[in-house]
Amino acid sequence: MITKIRLTHCLITVLCLLVLSPLATASDLRIATAANFLGTLQELTARYEEQTGHRFSISSGSSGALYAQITNGAPFDLFFSADVLRAQTLVSDGLAHEDSRFTYALGVPVLWSSRQDWLQDPEAVLTEGEYRFLSIPNPRNAPYGVAAQQILETLGVWDRLNAEGRLIRAQNLTQVYAQTGSGAAELGFLALSQVKDASGNIPGSYWIPPAELFDPIEQQAVILKRAGDLEVARDFMAWMRGEDAARIIEAAGYAVP
Repeated sequence: MITKIRLTHCLITVLCLLVLSPLATASDLRIATAANFLGTLQELTARYEEQTGHRFSISSGSSGALYAQITNGAPFDLFFSADVLRAQTLVSDGLAHEDSRFTYALGVPVLWSSRQDWLQDPEAVLTEGEYRFLSIPNPRNAPYGVAAQQILETLGVWDRLNAEGRLIRAQNLTQVYAQTGSGAAELGFLALSQVKDASGNIPGSYWIPPAELFDPIEQQAVILKRAGDLEVARDFMAWMRGEDAARIIEAAGYAVP
């Protein structure tokens, strides 16, 4: 009787170990990502999670706001910035691993409206069109906002729109999308990845500005030194540089270095 009880106990123990072993070996990675890359990163992490069992917790916002959170001790393992500067500064400040910094995507800004057939002549719309507001991410916090300002300055309309109070400086690209999609602002500068649907179509009307109108938006990522599981973090970043990740990133509307 005692032998049977012991045998049953051993079998239960073995079964529990078999059931719980994937949970025991899987690790959570906490990622801070620029708002423009949120949807793409969710797709990437879902693919990686299927392959490895590792789980992810993702927070998004403007690169500037996330950088400030990290420097104030926010418990992130990885940071996907929308620029080079903040990733570089985290390395120089001793908060990120220098050998982990790499360019994961080249951003593509787009002028977008939910109105159909409106942006056939985008420069004329910007300079002469009848619209109340143009929403952009705040250039102080968001690299896509810097690009939007550069484009508008090159076209010679920045100062006038500023003086007329027609520029809305949103906290991040997610807010720009909400304002433009709802019609609160008729036009908005966004990331191309935000307006492409799953089949690659773009609703409404849009204009992709020529690359010579703005500085390249080189988006870089780093592993933070407070990462809880450095090995898992390095494995994921290595996967992010591979062909599977590159295909997903390009399909989302980015260029890949």
